[in-house]
Amino acid sequence: MFYLTLYYLKFRFKSYGILGMLSPRSLFYVFQLLSLSAYLAMGEQIYLFKTRHLPDNTFVEKMKKDFKNYKYEPKLQPWGEKAQA
Repeated sequence: MFYLTLYYLKFRFKSYGILGMLSPRSLFYVFQLLSLSAYLAMGEQIYLFKTRHLPDNTFVEKMKKDFKNYKYEPKLQPWGEKAQA
């Protein structure tokens, strides 16, 4: 959003000059874009804070944990019945 604001200001300046860039409507829109940018940045920081200790891929982490906790049982499965999971 920040770069969108810069692009908007550049567009206004090239199209209408300094007065078009500093018009009240343009400044209000720039303020809206910058406030939305700040709001999104805060939301991103909150998300990163809440997920800082979580692994990137929980399926792989669960599989590794299950593999470490696996214990071999030498009991044979009966052929006529379904294996229990």
